[in-house]
Amino acid sequence: MDRISVSAPAKINITLDILGRRSDGYHELRSIMQSVSVYDRLTITKTGRDGFEMTCSEPSVPCDERNLVIKAAKAFCEKHGITDGLLFELEKKIPSMAGMAGGSSDCAATLIGLDKMYGTEMTLSELIKLDFQNCSCGRVHKSCLDDVIIKRNAIACLPEVLCKYNAKKVFIISDKNTYKAAGEQVCKYLAESKTDFTSYVIPSHAPKPDENSVGSVIMHYDTSCDVIVAVGSGVINDLGKILACVADKPYMIVATAPSVDGYASSTSSMDRDGLKISLNSKCPNVIIGDLDILKNAPLKMLKAGLGDMLAKYTAICEWRIGNTVTGEYYCEYVASLVRYAANECIKNAKGLLSRDEAAVKAVFEGLVISGLAMNFAGISRPASGVEHYFSHLWDMRSLEFNAPSELHGLQCASGFLSATRVYEKLKHLTPNQSKALAYTASFNVEEWNAALRDNWGRGADTMISVGEKELRYNLDTHKKRLDNILTCWDSIITVINEELLPLEEAEALFKELDMPDCASELCRDREFLKLVFKATKDIRSKYILSTLLWDLGELDNESLLSSL
Repeated sequence: MDRISVSAPAKINITLDILGRRSDGYHELRSIMQSVSVYDRLTITKTGRDGFEMTCSEPSVPCDERNLVIKAAKAFCEKHGITDGLLFELEKKIPSMAGMAGGSSDCAATLIGLDKMYGTEMTLSELIKLDFQNCSCGRVHKSCLDDVIIKRNAIACLPEVLCKYNAKKVFIISDKNTYKAAGEQVCKYLAESKTDFTSYVIPSHAPKPDENSVGSVIMHYDTSCDVIVAVGSGVINDLGKILACVADKPYMIVATAPSVDGYASSTSSMDRDGLKISLNSKCPNVIIGDLDILKNAPLKMLKAGLGDMLAKYTAICEWRIGNTVTGEYYCEYVASLVRYAANECIKNAKGLLSRDEAAVKAVFEGLVISGLAMNFAGISRPASGVEHYFSHLWDMRSLEFNAPSELHGLQCASGFLSATRVYEKLKHLTPNQSKALAYTASFNVEEWNAALRDNWGRGADTMISVGEKELRYNLDTHKKRLDNILTCWDSIITVINEELLPLEEAEALFKELDMPDCASELCRDREFLKLVFKATKDIRSKYILSTLLWDLGELDNESLLSSL
C-alpha cells in the first residue's frame, strides 16, 4: 500500500472551567464536551524521497517537527525501522488552536494510518506505549506497563523477562485450575533456566476475592523472593496485584484466560463488608498472553471476555453523557482507544466459537487496553458503566445470601444487552421538566433504602452511607443536572446513536454466539430484574443510565423497564 487516507474527528467544549494550577504546571479542568461531525482528513503517501514532508490546507499550522503528525510518524518509523520518505497531506476542517482536539486526533490518525499502510499489525498496547503526553484533555497519560507479550508460546519468554529484573527468586501464585493450565509450565521453564522459585497453589479451584484469600496469599509469601508472578486471570491477578503492592516487588501476570479487563489496571476488584469495591493495588510490570494457552481456556471464559468488551460500548456512552450532564472529566483520546479495541473484538467475535487465534487475540488485547485506559484516565469510566453494576449487584447477593452468580464478563454482557434495550426506547422519549421535578420531590429515600437492605443486606449499608455523603438525592443538585439534560437532550441522543451498538446487531451477536441470558437466570422474575436495574444507581457516584432516568423522573416508566 503506497497511499492511505484517515479521518480525524473533533470535539467541542460546551463549558470549560479552570479549577487551578497543579504542581506539575498543568491545570485541573472541569468541562462538558461533545463530539461533533467535523473531521480533519490526513492522507499519507510514500514519496520515494528521503525524509518527511507535510502540507496543510491551513497556512498557520506548522508543517515541521512541531506538528504532532510529524512527531507521531517519527516515533512510529523509528520503532519499526522504516526509512521510506513520506508525504503527509492534512486537510484541516477542525479549527487550529480551538480546543477541539485537532492536534491529538491528527496524531492518532497518523499512527493508525501508518499501521495500516505498513501492515505492522501494531497492537493497541504498542500504540499507547509510544510516548505522547500532549493530550488535549490536559492530563499526562503514562503507561505503567513495561511490556505486553501476546503470541504463541509466549510463556517461554518468562525466564528472559525475569532476567531484565535481575530476579534471584520468584514467588509464583496460582490455584488448582490455573496451575494445571499454565502453572506447571511456568515452573518447568524456571527450573530449566535454573531460576529459583517458590510456588504457592491456593487450595481451591475458584478462590474468592475476599479477605481470606488475601490473607492466605500474604501468609504464604516467601519474603526471600524478589519478583512475584501470578498465573491465572481475574481473582488470581487481583490477589497478585495486592501482594505485589504490599511487598513492593515487581509483578508479572501469566494469563490463562481472556476473560476480564483487569489485567493491566492498578486496582483489584474485591468483596469487602458485603460490597464490591476497587482496592488500589499495583499495575503489572509485564503481562504475558500465551495464545496457545488462552485459546484453550473454557469456552465460557472466552465468552466472558467478549462480554466484558461489549460493556465498553455502554461505558464510553455513559462517560460522554456524564461529561455532558455533570461536567466530569472526559478524554476523547482514551475513549477512542477503548472504542477501537471494542470494534476489533466485534469484527472477530464469530471466531471465538472455533477458538480462532485472531478472535482470541483481539479479545485479550482489548481487555489489556481497557485496563490501560483506566490507568490513563485515573478512573474506571473508560471500561465500566451500568452493565458492570448489574454484575456487582448479582455478586453482592451471592456474597450475602449465597444466591447464584455467573462469571463477571457474562453478567456484564447481560447488563449491556438490557441497557442497550432501554437506551433504544429512551431515544424516543421527550423529557418533561415538571414530571422530573415532581418525581424526585416525591421520591421516598427511606422506603428505597429499606428495599436495598432487604435485597442486598450488609452491602446496602455501605451503598446508603456513600449516597448520603455524596448527597445523591439532593434536590438542588438534581435541578442543576436536569437543566443540563434539558439543554443538551439532542446532544445526549446523538451520543447514544454514535456510541452504542445497534440493538438488532447486539441481539443477533448474542444469538449467534449463544451468550447466556444471565438476567433471566439470576433474577427470580422480571420485577426483580427491574429492582436490580434501579439499584445500579446506588453502587457508586458514577453517572449512568439509571441515574439519568431518575433525573428525568422516568425510573418507574414501565414502557422503558419492560424492555429489560
